[in-house]
Amino acid sequence: METPREIPGFFYDTVKRKYFKIESSRTAPPSSRWSSESVKRQKVEKQQATKQELIVARRKLLVRRSQVLQDPLLGGLLERNFGRHSRDLQVDSWARTLHPRGCLRLHQKQRSANNFPATIESSNLDHLVVTNQTDGKGRITTFGATHTGTIQGRYMPTDDYGSILDDDHYQDGDYYYTNLAKVVSYESPVSAMKYHEPSNTVLMTSHAPRESTSITIFAPDILDISNTRTGLQDGTNFHRAGPPPTPNLTMNTCEPAPVGSELLAVLGTNRGILKLSSEMDRLKWVNDPEQSSNGKSTNDVLSLSFMPKNPHVIFAGSRDSRVSWVDLRAPEGGQCGRIRHRSSVAHVRGINEHQVLAAGPKSAMSIYDIRFAQRPSMKKVRNMPLVRFSDYSNTASIQIGLDVDLELGVVAAATEDRAQAQDGRLYLYSLNTGKQLDCPALEKVRVGRVLKAVVFQRMPWEDTSSLYVGVGHEVHKFSLGNFVDEWTGEELGHG
Repeated sequence: METPREIPGFFYDTVKRKYFKIESSRTAPPSSRWSSESVKRQKVEKQQATKQELIVARRKLLVRRSQVLQDPLLGGLLERNFGRHSRDLQVDSWARTLHPRGCLRLHQKQRSANNFPATIESSNLDHLVVTNQTDGKGRITTFGATHTGTIQGRYMPTDDYGSILDDDHYQDGDYYYTNLAKVVSYESPVSAMKYHEPSNTVLMTSHAPRESTSITIFAPDILDISNTRTGLQDGTNFHRAGPPPTPNLTMNTCEPAPVGSELLAVLGTNRGILKLSSEMDRLKWVNDPEQSSNGKSTNDVLSLSFMPKNPHVIFAGSRDSRVSWVDLRAPEGGQCGRIRHRSSVAHVRGINEHQVLAAGPKSAMSIYDIRFAQRPSMKKVRNMPLVRFSDYSNTASIQIGLDVDLELGVVAAATEDRAQAQDGRLYLYSLNTGKQLDCPALEKVRVGRVLKAVVFQRMPWEDTSSLYVGVGHEVHKFSLGNFVDEWTGEELGHG
């Protein structure tokens, strides 16, 4: 493909394949790529990408495989004695055999006069919760939240092969929609929605700073739909814990506590970390809020995660690129250590007792070993990542989908790259090496908007976790294997 000519005063759009006259940022549309500000930014990004490509090319020239290992006999013998094997063999096989298992629409289809479904909404779900508690008919409950604060819940019926059944499989009265409109009136917009599995409750926080901002907790009552049509709207009990010790806080996120913890959840705010006991009484600070000399908070916590198999230690990712970990048993939540990431930490996940994953803007996703991190009594040290995810792409988004399955050793992460027109893509990565995995099933997930709702969940009848993705107002399921009838060759398990 020929490189388009550079015409002074004009911008060539590679997506639309035509030239646009560069306009002032004050007169150009907000999302236009031909505004003067956007053209300057794209030029800088292109220069940085070219520079990075040159660096990568130079590094490849420095890598030399030993001549001894190239020998068929001696090299093969050494490889075997060293016990080398592909670390990504298991996760790569899982990703290649991932298949779509249908989708579920979270609100009722509006049909036109000719009985065709209405068009899909122009926004994706911001939050998604998939419970693993079933009712008597084997159905699970799914909740989704949009940027407008609309909370919706619905049963997710599946067949014997784990595929989601569509509406045509159920007659009127056997399958219904529910809308949790009560939540919208006082908790909009939603900043986080998480599932606490031990208590079978859903935890929800709001961005809006208020005098009594707190956390909303509800345990959905799964009703017998053959006897009632009220559903979750009237059958759900809401509880608000609080108020917090400091008024007008912004709740950025919440993290449910694991089994064995005395807490129900921990909450990340613009001034630090709050904790909520299992009795759901008042919220308390894990440690005293940090403030700078001008009185503003210096600990804007964006993400939280408990250390695996340790309900007393939490990881916290902050807006100022810090990843810290705190032992809840220490007096006043003593900080154990901290590291510096390359960007704001939009997502943090504990991998094991020694490793933590941090991801955020500037396409920065890495795994760090906390044993080599900076301690409170140490001088400033440089933190080098243990694993880099070089193929991860996130230019500037904080609200972007990401989830980790530790048992599989897989990271599912959405992309945001307007320069390359890659918004709305979802990729899988290996926790062992940071390599992007080949997954043909996710190639069709291209919506042109950033995906924000990405969740791994394992049902009681499943051997491995399934991946759930919020696309528009639909929940798409992907799971292992493709079931084919050995006699007819027909594909099974699709709703």
